Amino acid sequence: MSDSHPKKYIFLEPYEYSNQFIDELKLTFIALGYKVEPFKSIEQYASVPKSSKIAVINWLEDQPSYNQSHFQAWLDFLRVIKKALLIKLKMNRVIWIQHNFRPHNREYGQTTFHFTQTMFSFLKFKKLVMERSAVGDNITHPLYLSDKQNDRLQTQLKSFECEGQHDVLFFGAIKKYKNLHEILQYWPVDLTLRVIGSAESQDYVNQLREIVARRALSVVIENRFIESEELDNLLKSYKWVLVPHANNTMVASGSFYHAISYGCNAICNASEFGLLKSKQHEFVQVIDQQTFSNGFLEKHFVPKHQVLAQVLEHYGEQVRLAQWDKVLND
Repeated sequence: MSDSHPKKYIFLEPYEYSNQFIDELKLTFIALGYKVEPFKSIEQYASVPKSSKIAVINWLEDQPSYNQSHFQAWLDFLRVIKKALLIKLKMNRVIWIQHNFRPHNREYGQTTFHFTQTMFSFLKFKKLVMERSAVGDNITHPLYLSDKQNDRLQTQLKSFECEGQHDVLFFGAIKKYKNLHEILQYWPVDLTLRVIGSAESQDYVNQLREIVARRALSVVIENRFIESEELDNLLKSYKWVLVPHANNTMVASGSFYHAISYGCNAICNASEFGLLKSKQHEFVQVIDQQTFSNGFLEKHFVPKHQVLAQVLEHYGEQVRLAQWDKVLND
């Protein structure tokens, strides 16, 4: 191996992804002195000793559930097995981050999902989880702003805390596992909710809009993909976000960490994730159908600059670097 190259390599799977999570992982690994590469480039590093190679895998077990064709799902399952065995063969260590308790598409991939997880355990992949409610070694979910950006936003908000009503924002994929159809059945009539995201089906959007019309709710549903710049600006202006995921679906909510990165207070349903976060943070409230109201949100609102200070303390860069340094050097 040439002396001009780092002695430590992380092969990341996937290397590109539709949200910021993977980008933040790359920054963390680079800050710890690793050269980060996609796993598919492994043959280019044949001369690098196996002892210097670590793989970090995400969502691999979910892949067979992405395709609604049973035949294609079976082929994807075989590809996952092949890739897992290849990763085990080529890497000195394999670290597996479990993101979900089950695939979000409940009609496809459940059996292969659990089989693949069992295989990962048999292959002795080191399992990491991002919440204490799941089984595995714990790491912290990355934020969507750097510590310096957090400090600047805190300063801005201290002199100008957002004013106005306690309107609520829901963003991200509009899917049944996020429970909007249940939440809207008892959503307060006088509380404004804006829902923005790409829906899994037009039928589901129609179902949500029927509930809104029947109950005459102050709810607007925008079935569209939202660009990151527009979303970040919305999160700067909104005081509350809704994170209503069903229980036993995801280990950690990326939407939650994206929102609190901008100082938003969070409303969760009584899932294990929601209850855990409400115990950890005063800016997280679990919905109780009997007490949930506009007045409830006003009473429990934590100023956004105070949220940011707490977020930095619990999930900031130094916390994450220390955790990953320990994991990678165990």
